Amino acid sequence: MWATFDPAFGFSALAVFGAGVLRGFTGFGAGMVIVPALSLIYTPPVAVATLVLIEIVATIQLMPRLVSHVEWRTVLPLGAMACLGLPVGAWVLLNADPAIMRRAIGVVVMFSAFILSFGVRFSVTPSRSMAVGAGALSGVLSGATGVGGPPIILFYLSGPQNKMIARASITTVFAVTTVLMSLIFWWEGVLTAHLLLRCAVLVPLYTVAVWMGSHMFSIASETVFRRAAFAVLFAMALLALFG
Repeated sequence: MWATFDPAFGFSALAVFGAGVLRGFTGFGAGMVIVPALSLIYTPPVAVATLVLIEIVATIQLMPRLVSHVEWRTVLPLGAMACLGLPVGAWVLLNADPAIMRRAIGVVVMFSAFILSFGVRFSVTPSRSMAVGAGALSGVLSGATGVGGPPIILFYLSGPQNKMIARASITTVFAVTTVLMSLIFWWEGVLTAHLLLRCAVLVPLYTVAVWMGSHMFSIASETVFRRAAFAVLFAMALLALFG
């Protein structure tokens, strides 16, 4: 048991805390910090599994307040295609060379941070076919790298939905893929007792960090914080690529 609390765990705790603050403030980005950081000290599958287990708790906290705002006509095709793409990505994650996957995660995080930080948007109103494509791409990326948010975030932030509907719909799609991914990891034997113990300790830390992030508007302006957040994301991507 005490082997869980070693220097590697300390680094994990720091990464999870920073990811929680980022998610609490911006509503996204936790996986873009946790996965590349933890893939430096654990295998990529363990890094993604840690993210999945931590996010289950966060999703349970959020869903009761958001479910009434979900836009089901877009969530259903997005979620269905994400579920179909997820096993494909998970197979890649579990079978590819860890060094290659670590660098692939770095590339995905770098590209995702670039898109989100520069406010890239679709030039047309997202259609049902775009929902299918965004869902499939998100599922594959989630399974392979743990970073499947950008396609879905871009889809909803580019449409006519208000922020509440967009946030509720994004969270719902992530909830479905998180549950499915946890089942895949359980089936493949990734969810060991050691990993579950480590996550049990990290979850309260992540919860507090999310709460802190959501209350940081009074400390720093959104512009300043977002710039700092994206600087962290780029740094995590570089670590995954060259660490």
